[in-house]
Amino acid sequence: MNPLRIPHHQRLWLLPLALIACGLIGCSEDDPVNPGATADAQKAAELAAGVQGPANVGDTMNDLEMFTNPLGSMITDAGIGDDTPLGEGWDDGGVGYDFPDKALMTADAVRALMRTNANSVAAVAPAGPKRMLERRFTEMGMTKAAGDTIAVVYYDTADSTGLDALIETDVENVVRLVSERVYPPAGLLQIVERASEIVIDTNGTLENGDDDAFHRVVHSQTRRNGEVTSGVLEPLSGSGPIAPGVQVRGYHHAENPSFHILQAWNEAEVILDPGEFAVEGDEILTSMTATVHWRNNAEHTLSVAPVADEAIEPDTDLRIVGDFTASPANNWLESTADTLLVRLGDLDDESDDLLFAISRAEVFDGVAADGGSPRNWIHMVPDQPVSPGDEPCGGTAQQDVHYPAAWWLVHLNRVADLDCDGSGSLTLSMEFRDGTSYSRTITWDGAGSATLAETRADGTVVAGSFNENTGAYSLQTTFPEGHDPVSCDRHGTSTDGAVEAWEITEWQDAHDDETYFTATETDGVFAASGYRIDGPDREDFTLISDDDGNVNGTWERNDGSSGQFEVEMLEGDGYRLSFSASDPAADGSPSVTGEIFFAPDGSGTGTITFTQYGDSVTFTVNFGPDGVGTLVDAAGNEYSM
Repeated sequence: MNPLRIPHHQRLWLLPLALIACGLIGCSEDDPVNPGATADAQKAAELAAGVQGPANVGDTMNDLEMFTNPLGSMITDAGIGDDTPLGEGWDDGGVGYDFPDKALMTADAVRALMRTNANSVAAVAPAGPKRMLERRFTEMGMTKAAGDTIAVVYYDTADSTGLDALIETDVENVVRLVSERVYPPAGLLQIVERASEIVIDTNGTLENGDDDAFHRVVHSQTRRNGEVTSGVLEPLSGSGPIAPGVQVRGYHHAENPSFHILQAWNEAEVILDPGEFAVEGDEILTSMTATVHWRNNAEHTLSVAPVADEAIEPDTDLRIVGDFTASPANNWLESTADTLLVRLGDLDDESDDLLFAISRAEVFDGVAADGGSPRNWIHMVPDQPVSPGDEPCGGTAQQDVHYPAAWWLVHLNRVADLDCDGSGSLTLSMEFRDGTSYSRTITWDGAGSATLAETRADGTVVAGSFNENTGAYSLQTTFPEGHDPVSCDRHGTSTDGAVEAWEITEWQDAHDDETYFTATETDGVFAASGYRIDGPDREDFTLISDDDGNVNGTWERNDGSSGQFEVEMLEGDGYRLSFSASDPAADGSPSVTGEIFFAPDGSGTGTITFTQYGDSVTFTVNFGPDGVGTLVDAAGNEYSM
């Protein structure tokens, strides 16, 4: 179901505009002025309230959005999205990885460890240092004993100094191949020091390397820029040869890794059956763990292990667990934990990854209403396995959120159960601090029709329907007894690319207010125009927004007042809201202008200036991330919105 809608980030500006109107009205009650002599704050409120028509467009779009498949938003919440390159995505709030990133990190961990294996294979190759040292020893015809240095070659050139040595250990015929190099002229990203040690059982035949058995491999290197990396391959038992059928531990650590300037260090550990040591690609992985430690002391650890099998093969079902601990300086997030059931296929190719189920748990600072920590948990099982970034056609999903005890909303739960034929249901329930609650259930029949049943905390009841085949929708709101207004009827049609909508509000004195608009969407541009009738007043308005989130609109009333507003999206998902309005026919020719800058978390700050009779009053306006706003006048008086 795809009714026309404004994307969420393009609707953010509707809330501050509405709050500004309410805030100015509050100022007019608390700080009256003398109409006809100085600026009248009540008139400022009336002018600011001129955005009600465009705001109703946003309300209608929100209502229509309820009827869309909810799995899309829950997928985003669970972390199934486009991947972010490793080493990026770091900010003061913390670091998180989506599903594709976890698979990519796994592949990187394996590649780093395989480089350790490749270096060791090169060391014992026919042209490698081991064979060269063996030939030196054989040519000299010397005998050897435990602890002897069998052969050594020193290097002192314009580019490097160092040595290669073959040393007998305390166990006869078990030798250490040691290699050390220093490169004084190395550039910033070049290797300045390198060292390795390979423990080899020659099986009594030093001159014949075909029967060698490797016991331990250690490599380390340092770059001029401060990067230090090391790798180890050794039997998991701690001793014995590395051979097919033997469980081997591979470990890789990088301090100050190049090209990942925000990482302090990272490490990876793999348990595997190495197969034939000198043959690349015949390894059989059993489990993997990778950790990234960031410079702000946040840390992310990822582990991968088969669900039931003993080895990680392309067709093996795996359990991936990602644990993130936030920076100690983070003042809101403590940790996140993701658990995924997946099939990764080729570790180097994320396009063949398949997701079977995913859970995400987030823990925040503070205390929730139930005494625990504020937290969010979401679990999804698609009807069919999905690839990264794909949206499943159906499945089950559940989300449970416990908010801080001081918030008005203290608990939220939503459950979706949708089939690929379009049938299913979504139930949303919320609990509030005063013990009241809210519930909404949307049911889809699979034939293109959906129904809505909603009960609000104050007893308001909403019944709605949407027909995908015709685009017709209806939402009937009935307020509790004694409420004014009495009811609100929203209805119209919403098809691909076009909306026609009516809103009729009935009041206790039997008069009706009416809002009407039409909207179209063409090449990513949403355009709406319509009118709002409130008693004798009529307001005509326009609204245009684009895919980038930029919005502009105008309104004009039959009393001669008019206004305009504009939203400009800024770098990092912040935005700038500016607006102006005037009423030349009113006493004192009043006008109002404002500019507010909003951060991605919804907080904002700016100014509103109202002019009448030549007098100007400027308010400073501030919004917190929770939507709570304040107005401060020039005298320092503060008014809550």
